[in-house]
Amino acid sequence: MVNINVKYLGGLKCSVTHEPSGETFFTDAPLDHKGEAKYISPTDLVAAALATCAATIMGMRADESGIDISGMEVNVTKDMVNQPYRMIKKMIVNIIFPYKLDDKSFEIMTKIVKFCPVYFSINPEIEVITNYSCKQQ
Repeated sequence: MVNINVKYLGGLKCSVTHEPSGETFFTDAPLDHKGEAKYISPTDLVAAALATCAATIMGMRADESGIDISGMEVNVTKDMVNQPYRMIKKMIVNIIFPYKLDDKSFEIMTKIVKFCPVYFSINPEIEVITNYSCKQQ
């Protein structure tokens, strides 16, 4: 088990400390929800968690398979709705490989991404669309 400690600082801001590493970062509410957007918002953390989890699980499988994906980028666009309650409605995940992968490597990478724990933990009401491209052909 991992402990993450959150302290509410007032003004819709929190400090978040990851106990194992001792690292601390801050969150803030977004501008459209009474915040200053001075720091990442809690729902942005969900999108970031999905992107970093996908990249990490792909990196693990790439290492096992001898595939170099160093320089891969994962960009997430998060769409919120306010009805019937405020929630993430959709996340579009764009995975950009540093170069064109051969067919076998591409198949390995595109199948493994859906095995990231964050992907499995996302509410099924949230639509997740995953797109793949490469920087170089």
